[in-house]
Amino acid sequence: MSMTRLTADNTSEFLKRFNTFYDGIVRSLQLDFANDPAGVMTVKIEVRDNQRDFNDGWVSVVSLQIKKIKESCIRSPGESYLSLDDGLHLSWHDEVAWIEVGWLVDPPQNLEELRTSYVYAVASHIWWRAEPHNIRQ
Repeated sequence: MSMTRLTADNTSEFLKRFNTFYDGIVRSLQLDFANDPAGVMTVKIEVRDNQRDFNDGWVSVVSLQIKKIKESCIRSPGESYLSLDDGLHLSWHDEVAWIEVGWLVDPPQNLEELRTSYVYAVASHIWWRAEPHNIRQ
């Protein structure tokens, strides 16, 4: 399944489709430098998808690939899973995205606030795809 590029122009629609990722569950986080010296951060999140009818939209898995990373951080919060109680914060600043995964209550107003998060990235390319979750019955 192909991925869609996320841009400043389509970010609002993307966040609306997934309810700004409120109450999503981060299932995996990976930072890979093997094929790209700038690194690729991959995040997989279980979330409600407003474009799916099955099970009232629950559960889709959204995969984010964050590329051309200028700065990033993944620190362990000391918990076995990461719940996005306050959603995902994503904004664009001069062609660069700030993405904060789940620790800040409010969107960061500057880089210093962004850097207080356990998981964040500053990058120029973000790609995504949504897939139905394989729910076993």
